[in-house]
Amino acid sequence: MPILVDGIIQGVRDGVFVPGQRLIAADLATQFQVSRAPVREAMQVLVGEGVVEFVRNRGARIRKLSVTELIDVMEFTEAM
Repeated sequence: MPILVDGIIQGVRDGVFVPGQRLIAADLATQFQVSRAPVREAMQVLVGEGVVEFVRNRGARIRKLSVTELIDVMEFTEAM
């Protein structure tokens, strides 16, 4: 699961995932070659870190972060 979290955060950094983009578990499972369960767990971690948000009846999406928030998330991830 840490590989998924790191992969999604790196994808945000690289512009693969953009703010407001929906994250579809089936697509992420295929992309990272895992089942959907680890994807759901990674989403929960990313929600806790403030990178992803759940929108009721819409699913998960990349949260729109300010520059300061993005730097904080990156520093937190590097520290882990």
